Amino acid sequence: MSGQITTKNKLIPSEIGFAFVLGNEHNFLFDDPDYNYQSKIVKLRLLYPLLSKSNALALIFEPQVVHLNHQLINEQFVTPDEDKYLEKRARYTRKKQMTLAVIETTLAFKVKIYKKLNGVVTAGLGLGYIDTATERLAKGFTFTENGSIALEHPVKERTNLHIAVGLGHVSNFNFNLPNSGYNTLTTSIGFSYVLK
Repeated sequence: MSGQITTKNKLIPSEIGFAFVLGNEHNFLFDDPDYNYQSKIVKLRLLYPLLSKSNALALIFEPQVVHLNHQLINEQFVTPDEDKYLEKRARYTRKKQMTLAVIETTLAFKVKIYKKLNGVVTAGLGLGYIDTATERLAKGFTFTENGSIALEHPVKERTNLHIAVGLGHVSNFNFNLPNSGYNTLTTSIGFSYVLK
């Protein structure tokens, strides 16, 4: 209809995508000999620009499922002053497969590096639930904090490829004990599709 003004629904993201992320505690930054910890993450990414007509600054909502492998290596981490410490040592030194469900909000800043190459810096905070207790983290409510540096390359007119390295942390801010938490160095690959 002539003269009709159409407005974009602000609940619809400008980009939708997904990412696969691998994390490991054993790296040149952390490498705690007391335990092993690896993560495999699948993320849905919904991007909302914060600046009109530009994705230079954006908010990304990232629902995700995290599959975790964990094992306590040093049983002395569980000290004799803890209740039932021998039972805890036996339980915690067994290999565990755990799941962490998270909804994360991430702030992303994008800059053009070259004609078809963008750099992206992100910082995110999430709320989650972990389904298994360990010597480092209680079962239940958790926070996640993540940061990354990424490269973005358009592979088609409206499809982008992302590769990134980053740091991740999981803890519960002492809402429950134990709360030693986990730190990981992460690598990821993902794709996003620009919606019209």
